Amino acid sequence: MKKVAVAWLLPALLAFTANADIIYFKDGLKTICQERAWEEESQVKCEYGGWIINYQKSDVLRILKTTPPERNELPEKKPEAIKIVKPAAGITKKIPAAKLGGLVFYDPRRPYKYWTDKATKYKTYKEAIQALAIKYDRPPEWIQQHMGQTNDLAEIHQNLSARQSAESGK
Repeated sequence: MKKVAVAWLLPALLAFTANADIIYFKDGLKTICQERAWEEESQVKCEYGGWIINYQKSDVLRILKTTPPERNELPEKKPEAIKIVKPAAGITKKIPAAKLGGLVFYDPRRPYKYWTDKATKYKTYKEAIQALAIKYDRPPEWIQQHMGQTNDLAEIHQNLSARQSAESGK
């Protein structure tokens, strides 16, 4: 009986995601739109549950189109392709799935995208790195080298503190 239920459930799940566009963000996250995703001016729009959700185009890495266009839909002018841009200084920002509930260094959906702690927030990467440099009494280049490849604030502070202690103990 369980095999029959799984056999019926699997095609239903595949059908649910088969007509959903996927928006991939530069920070490693993704959004699955229930209907479709499209670009308008400086925004990427996502149709989800009857609502239109707007994202900044600058935060989007790419859009995976899986929704076939409707037959009666007139062709629109082709939107510009979103260029893939590598983060400054070769830093890769990853957000582990287990850490999404905690504080993160970078989140493109926040007005102040970069946080160095709960109360200290910055609009630019450079400002955030400078604040960490002041806190740890090290140059910004040192901070970038030793913060690690994580987006979790607790891990970033742990990496910087451990490295600072190791250097002070020499």
